[in-house]
Amino acid sequence: MNTVMQERSRIHAIHPMVNAFRLDWQRLNSGGKASSMAVYLVMLPVLALLFGLLSEGGGSSDMMMPVLGGMASGVFVMLPVYTFVYESQGMSRWMNGVIPIRRGHQVSGRYLVVLSVGLLLAVELTVSALIMAVMADAGTWRAAMEGYAANIAVIPVIYLLIESVLCPLLYRMPLQKAMLVLFGVAAALFGIGWITVELCSNVLSVTQMAVVLGALETLANLEAGSLALIAAVVDVVALVVSYACSLRIYRAKEL
Repeated sequence: MNTVMQERSRIHAIHPMVNAFRLDWQRLNSGGKASSMAVYLVMLPVLALLFGLLSEGGGSSDMMMPVLGGMASGVFVMLPVYTFVYESQGMSRWMNGVIPIRRGHQVSGRYLVVLSVGLLLAVELTVSALIMAVMADAGTWRAAMEGYAANIAVIPVIYLLIESVLCPLLYRMPLQKAMLVLFGVAAALFGIGWITVELCSNVLSVTQMAVVLGALETLANLEAGSLALIAAVVDVVALVVSYACSLRIYRAKEL
């Protein structure tokens, strides 16, 4: 009896979150056929195919993959943002007090959208890289895929980190202010990094700098599995902190 009750409670807890996820997913597809998720999913593979046909197996594919990845990440970063914009336009946010879903479920559903879009981004990057590798040289496509692996892994990680910062900001303020804060954070991190490098080069001795550079080189030369584990841990921590902040902000916000 207790097991049945626990199972029902889990279902009742998950069902509203799934409903919130489906609502946000419908918002992503509400712009018509030209802005549906299907268009975004085929966009990068089609560009990779066209580039492969035009380049005719040239060596410039190594340079093109980061460009295509950057384009895709820029588009996919804005997809979860669109759900916030949709709510702010036409007083759609008023419906949040009518739909029988708690605020915690709404936040959970939105973060499921973030994760789903990130997964689709990784799949699209992999498919596009495979297309470019095969069209460049079908006989050595495995080696080419190993060269693309860094881009395929790094771009989704950066996407999740950006969304981890953006989501709490968008729950707290309008899009324009949130983007300004995001750019401010990025500029601050760049400035801190530059100042740190300058201080280290001026304060530390040559031997100490060699030790620091050696440690950084060792970190950069870690196996792919170790780097992937570190990236996964960083993303999980960032998403957990982001989710907690979003939940706290949204629960305290007046609808």
